[in-house]
Amino acid sequence: MTVSTAQLTRTEAKQALSNVINYPLFVPDLGHQVTHALVSGDLSFFIDEVERLSALGSRSASALLAYLYMRGAVGVTNLDQAESLCSDAAHSGDPYSQYVMGWICRSAGRDAEAIDWLRKAASKGQFLPAIVDIARFMAGGVGVEAADVRAALAVLWDAHKLGHRMALVYISELLRGKSGNWISKVLGAVLYPIAIVRATKFTNRYPLSDLIFVTSLPMNHPLFKIQGLHKRRCNLS
Repeated sequence: MTVSTAQLTRTEAKQALSNVINYPLFVPDLGHQVTHALVSGDLSFFIDEVERLSALGSRSASALLAYLYMRGAVGVTNLDQAESLCSDAAHSGDPYSQYVMGWICRSAGRDAEAIDWLRKAASKGQFLPAIVDIARFMAGGVGVEAADVRAALAVLWDAHKLGHRMALVYISELLRGKSGNWISKVLGAVLYPIAIVRATKFTNRYPLSDLIFVTSLPMNHPLFKIQGLHKRRCNLS
């Protein structure tokens, strides 16, 4: 199982959520210098370091950089650049790279490929966000022949047991909205506030962990709160 080892103090976690990121962001262990640059809001240095480590052959750095390109957090959204960064590692079996490839395919409308990559990333519980997102695809009928809420719930319960804090939120939402059973709807209504509080508390403490990280498209806000990076990266490209 891949787990972020980028440990933040409570002050750093609060600073990251308040000033830097709009959504939890999985950051693999690329060293304290990289994490500190992100938390402190020095995004130009953060990106430069991730690019440097990627050029030196770090699969984790390449996958993170690909994700940032895919989310439009480095200049404009560039799916071709994102795919070129993580394709080799994904085909070699790196679960984080496979997860990013899944979302690159989803962004490009290649849904069958997307869920296939997510399944590879989720194999043997290697990357928990992939398990959660597979369930969301199944529930929404993305990349599969037909939506299957029951199967999606089973996958989400597995993710919940493995420790992903968003799994219970999605479980409660499916029970409330798509289960078709009044008992399940009541259970979902009871679980929902508990799941939200639980996920929020974990996010506030560990915003860079894979145990809270999920991907959603489209985003209502940019990934980074800080303005100016987008323009700078576009000018450099």
